[in-house]
Amino acid sequence: MADRIFKTFDRDNTGRLTFNEFISAYILLQSAISPERRLQYLFQQYSQGDGYLTPIMGRRMIENMSDLYGVNTDCQQVMKSLEGSSGFQNGHIPQAALTNYFLNDPAYAAAFCNGVQVPLPPPSPQF
Repeated sequence: MADRIFKTFDRDNTGRLTFNEFISAYILLQSAISPERRLQYLFQQYSQGDGYLTPIMGRRMIENMSDLYGVNTDCQQVMKSLEGSSGFQNGHIPQAALTNYFLNDPAYAAAFCNGVQVPLPPPSPQF
């Protein structure tokens, strides 16, 4: 049973979960948790625990979320929007600004409602 569950999330069949595969599993298994709480968890994975992201980690989070949810995003445009609306603090992105962006952007808001679509692998042969 555990092998089948693991294979569900190991989409590239490497025997190891990539970060995106792990996050897919986390989001799918935590679908009853609010998007705000899920974003808080994700933010903690990218930050140093101070409530801010460096621009590099902010871009990485935006790119990974775009890949994960299949959202076509211009990362540079998002960063400019965040910088203009939130006023970066010492060049860092506040957690609240990034959370608000993901919750209020129509494509991401829809993705949070629909969840991550993970295809199930075929059942293992029974011997």
